[in-house]
Amino acid sequence: MNQYSEQTQHIIWNGLLDVSRYVRYIDKLCTKYQWWRNFVYVLFGVSGSSSLLTLLNVLPGFFQSITSAAIALALIWSLTLKPGEKAERLATIKLDLDLLESEYRTLWERVYRKTINDQDAIQEHDRLTKNVTKIMSHLNVKTDDQLNEECAEETYLVEAQRYPSVA
Repeated sequence: MNQYSEQTQHIIWNGLLDVSRYVRYIDKLCTKYQWWRNFVYVLFGVSGSSSLLTLLNVLPGFFQSITSAAIALALIWSLTLKPGEKAERLATIKLDLDLLESEYRTLWERVYRKTINDQDAIQEHDRLTKNVTKIMSHLNVKTDDQLNEECAEETYLVEAQRYPSVA
């Protein structure tokens, strides 16, 4: 059994919490952008259908005006904020973070079971932290502080359940 300091345990634990929170946060952000992208697609479909139905005189002409205005706004919003591109980028970031979370979890298990010494644990933590920072630097979306807080609370609850003697 290796000796390690409580400080090392604390550093690794917080690193694990951070990367786990990032994974949850990115996943939920990705879902949000995917929803918006899909909403725009559905709106395009509704607009196309209403145009056809208006041409066939099944719907009144004002209905076409309403759907045209809605689709114009959705198109401008979609071209400006690019939810599809953001969803794809977030999905890639999440995959990368999933791998790092797995590595962090392995490191935490080694610290938790005392099978790694302080120096090696800190070196591995530094390497993982550097990789997390590099991956998160590609996150080019507005921060959702409320969602981030929710993910932090959820992460702590999940990890505290998994490792009750630490939390």
